[in-house]
Amino acid sequence: MGVKPFQVPGIIEEIRPALNKDKLLISFAASVKTRSIEDAAGLDIAVIRSMPNTPSALGAGAARPCARGRFVTAPADGAG
Repeated sequence: MGVKPFQVPGIIEEIRPALNKDKLLISFAASVKTRSIEDAAGLDIAVIRSMPNTPSALGAGAARPCARGRFVTAPADGAG
């Protein structure tokens, strides 16, 4: 789902019943901090912020994680 940054808290509130601490939220919303998403969710949920590079708008780029929230942990096998 694509939304404007100011809409993120409302969307998180809307999906809150489906959230739990075993879920992962990935955000591509510019200027929306992981802490804001965690706070809107109202629980200790893993949030990763990812930003696409400019060429991705042309189908020639990629996105990568750029920030992780307070509740993101490494997998038990050490990968990632």
